[in-house]
Amino acid sequence: MARRPPNRTIAINAEEVGRLATLGFGLANIADVIGVSHDTLRRRLKRDPELTEAIRAGGVAVKTRLRAALIRKALDGDARLLMFLAKSELGMSEAPQRIELSGPNGTAIETTSDGISALAQANELLERLTEAARNKPEANDGGDHDVG
Repeated sequence: MARRPPNRTIAINAEEVGRLATLGFGLANIADVIGVSHDTLRRRLKRDPELTEAIRAGGVAVKTRLRAALIRKALDGDARLLMFLAKSELGMSEAPQRIELSGPNGTAIETTSDGISALAQANELLERLTEAARNKPEANDGGDHDVG
């Protein structure tokens, strides 16, 4: 196999590489379009920060456009996409949620359910505890308290 002379460097245009990366092309596709081997492009990326930045910026641009398109579609009413974004972007889950509350004397009161009914149960429990605290007679600590 014939090799190119060692002193010949193939010019790679960082602007063209960045434009292709912005269109969503991967390294192999970019190498094909600009007429170099994938290995040559990878080696040049290691040596040329301008090429590396063009690839990085192009990838960021693609991800930004995709994320914006997904969000627009979800907000337009795509419920499945909205659920996907809630899970991936907000960390939400369909798994049952566990909420632990401290009860009397520090004992745990647990409820495992979906988030909405667990929150309702927690609110109900909080109301009952608040009411019980209001109705509890105040303990006399033996100290003199100035009422006035």
